[in-house]
Amino acid sequence: MSNAQPAQVSLPSDSAVQVTRSFNAPRELVWRAYTSPALLQRWLLGPPGWALVVCEMDMRVGGSYRWRWRSEADGKSFGFDGELREVTRPSRMVHTQRYVAGDIGGDMGDGEAIVTVELREEAGITTVVTTIDFGSQQARDAAMSTGMTDGMEQSYQLLDGALDDGAAVGERSPIIPCIWLDSEAEEAARFYVETFQQAAISGSMRYPESSAGNPSGKAPGSVMTVSLELRGQRLLLLNGGPMYKLNANISLFAHAGDSAEVDRLYAALSDGGQALMPLDSYPWSERYAWVVDRFGVSWQLMAGAREDGAHIVPCLMFAAAQRGKAKAAIDHYCKIFERSRVEQLEHYSPEEQGPEGGVKHGRFTIAGQPMVAMDAHVAHEGTFNEAFSLQVICSSQPEVDRYWAALCDGGEEGQCGWLKDRFGVSWQVVKVGA
Repeated sequence: MSNAQPAQVSLPSDSAVQVTRSFNAPRELVWRAYTSPALLQRWLLGPPGWALVVCEMDMRVGGSYRWRWRSEADGKSFGFDGELREVTRPSRMVHTQRYVAGDIGGDMGDGEAIVTVELREEAGITTVVTTIDFGSQQARDAAMSTGMTDGMEQSYQLLDGALDDGAAVGERSPIIPCIWLDSEAEEAARFYVETFQQAAISGSMRYPESSAGNPSGKAPGSVMTVSLELRGQRLLLLNGGPMYKLNANISLFAHAGDSAEVDRLYAALSDGGQALMPLDSYPWSERYAWVVDRFGVSWQLMAGAREDGAHIVPCLMFAAAQRGKAKAAIDHYCKIFERSRVEQLEHYSPEEQGPEGGVKHGRFTIAGQPMVAMDAHVAHEGTFNEAFSLQVICSSQPEVDRYWAALCDGGEEGQCGWLKDRFGVSWQVVKVGA
């Protein structure tokens, strides 16, 4: 449990306020809590009875952010917008801040403030120094009169709790599901954020101005990828053109708290889409549906929480020539990746007419990423393709080489870090950082 002292407030100049607070956690974890939209929504809640319902952050110099809080009582809202001017992981960020009064009004000064956040670690304790320069004493005093610094301490206490819960900000999986779309990545990302609510857009990348680095044919400078988090699951949406089409061989399980939540998600996701299995009660769930949304993404909606707390989980369905190979694939992936384990294997019974020895439902984790695999109940010709791939983020070239060799074994090499494994599943092995 944290025994942190309350935030210390000082006035370093006529126009600025400085808030200093220490946290019993390493600097890298605190930085992640400040820069991950899904984690910010756990602790940056605003006044009591409010929730951070929109949290969009593009964490790069020149990137923008958009935060909106909404009252649970009357639906009123307010927020902040701004732009990142400096990002030095994990020690410092500088951004602008513009108050958006929304429905509640109020005055926090005209124009934009400059916010500098510095993180310093000593002996496992991270001290965060936040300096907000409002540009004038009048604007600063107006902001402080709202109880701003008291609200910051309330949020810091929630952050204490999130940091105490190591799972909240612990090591993240390097595996990110990637969905190939024609040109709808931005539209789809906003739709998913609105639909799932506990969700946020975390960044985007654009196609280069040079045609040499842009073989897709997309307009130079147009959006290439959008990163988002849906209830703790990272996803990458790629504007790749019409080359590949999504199918149901890879879907996303969405675990809802109750039947009413399943019904709400079904109504949103089926609008403009189609149902593969109708909304109903099934032996495995009191409320379940399999639906393809307007963008072609397949969702399996199920009432009831998973024991591990995962809400959105990728599911591989082995069909056509790969039907009956789910168990072999699970074993193969668990050997390649660390932090992997098989959690549940349920096989088809003879009466169910599935493939002999086939997996009806298999739950496993690879590199900390929850997964599901199953063999198709009936024979059909659908196969895995590049429209739904799994991206592996690596920090070094030896790590890239190791994953590339293991995943390509018995598979097929592609270009630009893409490959297909021996089961036909597409992967991207990508090196980031120094």
